[in-house]
Amino acid sequence: MAFSLVQAGTNLYSLNTDGALSAALTLPTGVTLSSTRIPRFARFKNYVILVNTPTRPLSISTEGVVRVLTPSPPGSALTLTNANGGALSGTYTAKHTFIILDAAGNLIAESDYSAVSNSVAITTDYLRATNINISADTITARRLYRTVTLGTAYFKWIDVDGNVAVAVQDDLTDAGLGLVEAGTLGTAPDLVLIAEWIGRLWGVGRSAGDDLRYTQAGQMYAWSALNTLPIPHVGDDRYGITALVPRRDVLGVGRRNRIVQVAGNQTSNIRPIGVIESCGILSQESVIVYRDIVFFLWLDGVYRWDSNGVTCVSDDAGVRSWFTSNDYFNRGMFSQAFASFDPVNTAYRLFLCSPGQTTTDRWVEYSLRTGKFYGPHLTSAFTPSCAVTIRGTNDQPYPCVGSREGFLSQDVDTKSDWGITPIAMRVETRGHDNGSPDREKYFGELSVHTQKESAGTLTITTSVGEEDDPFVNEPVEYDLTLSRERLNRIGTGKNASIVFENNEINQDVTIYGYEIDPVHETGKR
Repeated sequence: MAFSLVQAGTNLYSLNTDGALSAALTLPTGVTLSSTRIPRFARFKNYVILVNTPTRPLSISTEGVVRVLTPSPPGSALTLTNANGGALSGTYTAKHTFIILDAAGNLIAESDYSAVSNSVAITTDYLRATNINISADTITARRLYRTVTLGTAYFKWIDVDGNVAVAVQDDLTDAGLGLVEAGTLGTAPDLVLIAEWIGRLWGVGRSAGDDLRYTQAGQMYAWSALNTLPIPHVGDDRYGITALVPRRDVLGVGRRNRIVQVAGNQTSNIRPIGVIESCGILSQESVIVYRDIVFFLWLDGVYRWDSNGVTCVSDDAGVRSWFTSNDYFNRGMFSQAFASFDPVNTAYRLFLCSPGQTTTDRWVEYSLRTGKFYGPHLTSAFTPSCAVTIRGTNDQPYPCVGSREGFLSQDVDTKSDWGITPIAMRVETRGHDNGSPDREKYFGELSVHTQKESAGTLTITTSVGEEDDPFVNEPVEYDLTLSRERLNRIGTGKNASIVFENNEINQDVTIYGYEIDPVHETGKR
């Protein structure tokens, strides 16, 4: 069953394909969510993993059951003794874990091992284990592992169902133990970043920001401390790893001033390889991966990383000043930017703060089809807080924007500010001086050529005179049901300029051109 997860405040909700929001999901005992941090999610098989906001990493099933990603390990070792009546002989040690099974009996979580028990030698007896720990987490059973006689490897021995019994005895032969040696486990750290790549989870701990951690293959709960990969250059800054970027063949790892890629598929050959220096990723939330193409925000613009390398698409599109000046956005808040991908229009959407603001209130779009940036956009309906794409019952994607007011808003077809107010259009031309900026000129009749529409009005305001002190004519109305219309004479002055405005809901406006005729010089003064 397809669903999306949403964190609102300190609660977690599921959103189904019909757009119905569940009641707040029940969190594990003792786990809370922070409302001041950014939730970060990854999908692993049929589960969603949530980190950064919870006090412990969580897994969420398709049924909406929330569990700790890794139960805390037993705090003390088992005690082994003999019990009369059995048929087992040998010398043994044992250890145990806490496990969680799903409704079908599949293992979905297992804690790290307890310490190793005492060694006990028995002759034709039961092997008895006492001091089986009780877990503080909600678990299914305790799993006991033991050696064969005088062995050092551990094999699955017996599961003690529930979380109550503290002793068990058994005389299972060595040959009856599990066939596979117990694997490496571990406990998930307090993760701030999370990603899935090649059947493993990859993450970054809150207290070790330079180290990339990863799980055992196929096991979302097994975070061995041995599976740690320091990412160059350790200690280079206070930010550490800022983003994880799963691509088809490599895992991108971003720092603020460089990007590396991790290659390999097992502990022995997993290694970091440099991609680019003096360019990095400011925030995980600005990263979007679409068809193995990565888009992200850095200090001076939006970048693209693909098979051809890393390029600055905002430079290519001619909007470098949007990201290198303080005229369009608050550059000091770039690290708080977030993005989404609109698969309907094939566009990268980037949400930013306007100059002087610390709340996200603007966004721009980079179209992969045209290679151009559009915006900056503004909505007065709400304050954006996140952007996601929701899968509908028809399996089609629906771009949505979350708000600080507590709503998740779907894009609307009607050209309006979410059906509430019109989207105001204002286009101002450059000053026209006919190539002689110091001479007085007479600017004659204005004619405008537009796309013919079924309705609508374009307000046109002309001005003439000095650029810093023009005379503004009364606005005139242009009928958009016409394709061309002759309007007022502009007047006399050194420069003339025109402002086109429309403020009507669902109104298309396409301006093909305009003409001022005649224009002639009247002298110089």
